[in-house]
Amino acid sequence: ISFFSLTLKFQINGTYLICRFLLSFWAISNIYLITIFLFIDMDKLCNNVLKHIVFLFNFFLFLAGTTILAVGIYMKLHMNNYFDFIESPYLNWSIVFIIMGMVLITVSFFACCGTCNENATVLFTYATIMAIFLMAQIATGATFYFCRNDAHQFLSSTMEKQMQDYDEWENKNNYSSYKNTYLNNTDNYVSSINQTWNSISFNFKCCGVQSYKDWQNTTFGNGLNVPTMCCKNPTNGCGLNLLSKSDDEVNTTIYTEGCLIKMESFFSNNLVTIAGVAVGMAMYQLIGVILSCFLATRMRREFNYYI
Repeated sequence: ISFFSLTLKFQINGTYLICRFLLSFWAISNIYLITIFLFIDMDKLCNNVLKHIVFLFNFFLFLAGTTILAVGIYMKLHMNNYFDFIESPYLNWSIVFIIMGMVLITVSFFACCGTCNENATVLFTYATIMAIFLMAQIATGATFYFCRNDAHQFLSSTMEKQMQDYDEWENKNNYSSYKNTYLNNTDNYVSSINQTWNSISFNFKCCGVQSYKDWQNTTFGNGLNVPTMCCKNPTNGCGLNLLSKSDDEVNTTIYTEGCLIKMESFFSNNLVTIAGVAVGMAMYQLIGVILSCFLATRMRREFNYYI
């Protein structure tokens, strides 16, 4: 009994000592923190923390601008035929991406410089430019949203018009020749139309605008033909005289759904992702404007204080 009593007493005393040690450490640490807060310049500390946050924020914005610029250049080099096909400079998204990327790179670079040099004027200028740029993006997005029906009619009429200029070039060569040579052939406008139609039909697995029957009223279709790229297994001349055959044979040989429907379905399926990225970028830029104005105000107040 005496042994167990001593053991229990030892455990109680040990726990008591540990608790006293922890309480003493907590008190000493609090005294140390209070001493720091009494002697440190809190405004300067806040400015330094905020300055690093704004710098990192604009550094990531610089990287985002570089990415957007790279995407725009890629679209310009590899998707230019699509934009020529539409025949509208206002829908040339490669130019839009390039301009957006260059603006973001430029303003974010100067914002980083202004933050490092603690230049309030540069930060206010940056915030103003970004606010205007943000409002322009919102206005552009709203315009496209409210004019989406007009865009549908515009694309439909443009695609129907371009079908009339489609020629028989691709039917004079076999499929491998088309795949190896024709996709890189942009010597003239007619070739660009052929190339774009073939690329759209092949990539979206579609035919015509609303349906494959749209080719009946074209010069190339002549009531009988569809392009080779409408075929599920493209071979030389597989679309010739196809419209004169039975519906079962047509459905087996070619894609019957229209390209405009397929393209709209593709964008509709990715609309949530596109909208999410756009809203995220807008919120990111808005936070950057607010932080930059806040930092610039504190810098100017600190400068006036020391004067």
